[in-house]
Amino acid sequence: MPKVLIQSDLFYSNIVVSDDECSATLVDFEEATYYYRVFDMEMTIIGICAKEEIIDLAKVNSLLKGYAEEINMTNME
Repeated sequence: MPKVLIQSDLFYSNIVVSDDECSATLVDFEEATYYYRVFDMEMTIIGICAKEEIIDLAKVNSLLKGYAEEINMTNME
């Protein structure tokens, strides 16, 4: 599977949105590493698409749809 530079800790607390909500900045790259791209997606699903222990599949669907507009994932991913 493809490896890339990943943030690997994408939670709401690591995203700063501008006051006008037109841009966002990622922070906290302490866990950044060169690793499997799919691992970053898994961590983002846990960090962004889950509320307590329940994963919101509608959010996952939106996340993956937006991601696919930018990145072509392999069948294995």
